[in-house]
Order: sequence, then C-alpha cells, then structure tokens
Amino acid sequence: MRDVEISIFGCPTATHDGGTSTALDLSPTGTALFGLLVLRAVTRPVRRETLGEHLWPDCPEPRQKARMRTALWRLTQGLPDWARGMVRRSGELIELRLPAGVTLTHDRFDEVVSDLCSAPVSRMTDTEYNRLDRWLRRYGGPLLDGVDADWVRADREKFSDIYCQGLDHQIRYLRENGRDHETIRAGRRLLGVDPYREDVHAAMIGSYARMGRPDDAARQMRTCEALFQRDLGITPATLSPGLAGPHRGFGPLTRNQPPADVLALVTDMQRSLGRLAEQLARVRAALAGASPAGPAQDRQPRGPRRAERSRADP
Repeated sequence: MRDVEISIFGCPTATHDGGTSTALDLSPTGTALFGLLVLRAVTRPVRRETLGEHLWPDCPEPRQKARMRTALWRLTQGLPDWARGMVRRSGELIELRLPAGVTLTHDRFDEVVSDLCSAPVSRMTDTEYNRLDRWLRRYGGPLLDGVDADWVRADREKFSDIYCQGLDHQIRYLRENGRDHETIRAGRRLLGVDPYREDVHAAMIGSYARMGRPDDAARQMRTCEALFQRDLGITPATLSPGLAGPHRGFGPLTRNQPPADVLALVTDMQRSLGRLAEQLARVRAALAGASPAGPAQDRQPRGPRRAERSRADP
C-alpha cells in the first residue's frame, strides 16, 4: 500500500504519495455515511442502528435498517479497490479500519495548525511558515461540504475556526515581513470564510496603500463599508470624522502622492475599524442573547507548543 491521505474537507478525496488529489466517487448518501464513519468509527466500532439514527433521524427503525444495509453495500462498491476493506462489519457493529500507510487529514489538522500558531509571529521561521501554508492548503472547503446534518455542524465549525486561526497567523507574519502581495491573497482566503473580519479588511487596505495601489485600497474600503452597512447597519465612515467625505478619505490619492500621506490615511482608517470591531462584538453578543462584550480581542494561543510526532510532515 502506497502512502494515501484521505481528506473530508470539501468532498472526500484521496491523495497518493503527496501527488494529485482525486475525489472519491461516492453518492450523496455514500459521502454522508463515509464521513460519519471517518469521524465516529475510526477509534472504536459504532452500532449500525446509531449510524442509521444519524443519517435518517425521521425514519422508523425498520426503514433505517433497510436503508443502512443498502448504503453500506453501495459504499463498499463505490470505494476504490484499495479502500474497500476499510469498512468492517461485525454483527451490528461497524468500524473503519485504516490500512498501513493511510492517514486522515483532519486527524492532525488541529494539532499541527494550533502548534504552529502557538508562538508569536516574530519568532516564526520561514520553514514553519511554509509548513503552516502547506497544511492550510489541505483545507479544501468546509468539512463534508454539502452534507446538511446536525451531527456534522459542530465539527465543521471547529475546523473552520482552526483554518481561520491559521490564516490570521499567516497574515500577521506576512505583514510583519512586508510581504504585501501575499498578505492580500491570504486576506481574500480568510474573508471568503469570515467576511466580517474588519481587521483583515484593514490589513488588505494597508497593503494596497503600501504597494501604491490607492484605487484598490479605496475599493476594499468601499467593500467593507457596504458589507457592514447592509448586514449590520453600521459603516466605518460614520465612526471616524477622518474618513468623512464623498470619497471616504481616499478620493485625493494618486500614485504619485507621498507614501507618508497614504499611510496616514490608512492609519486613520484602521483606528475607525478598531471602533467598528467593538460595535460588531456587541452586535454579535446581542444576537447570541449574551450581554454586550468589550472590545474584540485577538485569539490567544490555546496552549504551549506541542511536541512534534516522530513522523515528519510532507
């Protein structure tokens, strides 16, 4: 058996020897069942009726059993030859047994990304940054994207948060090292998951300004304003007099304007977005039924750096 890495980020895929990823040819029901087995039946066997209750909670028990038999048969037929033996049945118990050389992406994603984000970016090396980047690129989309079920939502949110944590750490590292092009690319990826990250909008605007691209900086500012005004009823321009005016402070900019003036406008805008962060935190708390929170705080590392496992990462 060659080394195979199975991922359930996005749709289930298999990557052989670090090469090109191939989607597993599974039906929607097969995808849900395979994902449930990957999440629940790797560490210990699960009763077949428990799987049926997760997949078809509204069906009576006899129909659940019939559907479960059919789904298991179709799953084993749909898996590639090297993977069919992974699904094991022993009476009413089902388990997923990984052959030697087969690993699960999500199984180490939390540990590796959290470990690499646990130290300040000022102490991060290029080697660590590149390793973090490789692991973040393994995130091909929300966990089991397309599976709409209660049992997957908590895990999906958990891994989405870890992915955003990693991107946030990347952006901080890139900004500290003056890598503005990459800051913008990482910012776009993070905003694709969490568009309400006003600090990321600010980082991208600052990078555009430093690169001498005031039109793009202004466009990003307008995007941020429109988003918050439409969804939350607030806008950065209403929070800072320094950004008032028909062009929100960016109208007079030209590519020949002294950089100091450009950066002064960006600094003013970033202060405005800081105030916006406080209001957004209160809005989120109110929507969640909690008491208003104070200023939004950066996520803190979740613990000391964990010891590396003996197996080296690709």
